[in-house]
Amino acid sequence: DQIRMAIQLASGVAEVPRRQAERLAKQLAGDLKGSSVAGIAEDIINRSRENAQLVQTLVVGEIKRQVKSMGLATRDDLDRIAKRLKVLEDKAKPRPTAKPKAKRA
Repeated sequence: DQIRMAIQLASGVAEVPRRQAERLAKQLAGDLKGSSVAGIAEDIINRSRENAQLVQTLVVGEIKRQVKSMGLATRDDLDRIAKRLKVLEDKAKPRPTAKPKAKRA
């Protein structure tokens, strides 16, 4: 179980809560001093957080790649089209014209 947990932590499958990291560090450290265990736990937490962010970045990148390959419009595409449409609508609005002044008799 300890090896499985260590592998999951190292692979970044899940972000590790502090309590779980400290427990794992104590199990792995054995007879080390408390400050060493705290340092190991902090390292586990930091690496876990970094790995989780890396996995998230990879997943988001792959999703964007798949969406692009399917030819689907992205949020940026829709925003660009909405801006162009607004400009065209503004240009198409009739503008008030100045009325000629009436001549006095």
